[in-house]
Amino acid sequence: MHPLKQWRQSLPEGQRSLQAVAELLGVTEPQVSRYENGKRRIPPEKLERYEKITGIPRYVLRPDIFLPASDDAR
Repeated sequence: MHPLKQWRQSLPEGQRSLQAVAELLGVTEPQVSRYENGKRRIPPEKLERYEKITGIPRYVLRPDIFLPASDDAR
């Protein structure tokens, strides 16, 4: 399951509709659905905003372009 969909389903009942999440993210309902179903990838320029809103790290939202932070990084 896409992490954005997991996040949406974890929201309180009145806030988890596609409409509510679309308004929060500043996109359309179909766009949220496309992200969640893997038909579209979240554009890199929107990742910082989505990370702040959802708390989902950008490397989880787009692992194809970001590597997770390493504990061994110096």
